[in-house]
Amino acid sequence: MVVNAILAAIAKHGKKKEANVNIYHVASSIVNPLTLEQLFGQFYEHFKSSPRFDPYGRGTPVNVETPLKLYSNMEEFSIHLEKDIGRERAPMATYFKNSRKAETLIQKLKEYTTHMATTYKPYCFYEARFDCNKLQKLMESMCEEEKEEFGFDFQSIDWNHYIKNIHIPGLRKHVLRDNQQPVL
Repeated sequence: MVVNAILAAIAKHGKKKEANVNIYHVASSIVNPLTLEQLFGQFYEHFKSSPRFDPYGRGTPVNVETPLKLYSNMEEFSIHLEKDIGRERAPMATYFKNSRKAETLIQKLKEYTTHMATTYKPYCFYEARFDCNKLQKLMESMCEEEKEEFGFDFQSIDWNHYIKNIHIPGLRKHVLRDNQQPVL
């Protein structure tokens, strides 16, 4: 859809040498938003019903106990992280039979988790929506044949279908290289 919108904009404006710059926001933000809560809900439902196994499809499935919790700010996330770390100290020290090794691992995990949360902070806590009216007007200015050829109607996206049947299976196959069925 993004490529189609770019091609439609090029077809509309060509190589005009105008001082006027045409900028289009190509997004579903206003017409068909997908929230993190919806996205994470889809992931939760999928992995609860189809848990991951090791890369060879053997072993114990990774169970998803509770839906992912969303936080409204980094402070709230940090408080939750400290509580989780506190609960893991004793079991990890027992597992490693060495509290120093467990503490080192916990500290590295905390640093990594904090780094990832800080990296994704702009995406997780950004609540603005992008105005796509100009893109909508571009689509409305096109004839039916052009609309068919350069289709980029973001209202037509069925997010539930896309996440469940395209995104997650593609993620499991190509990124996680995951066999969904255990080998018996």
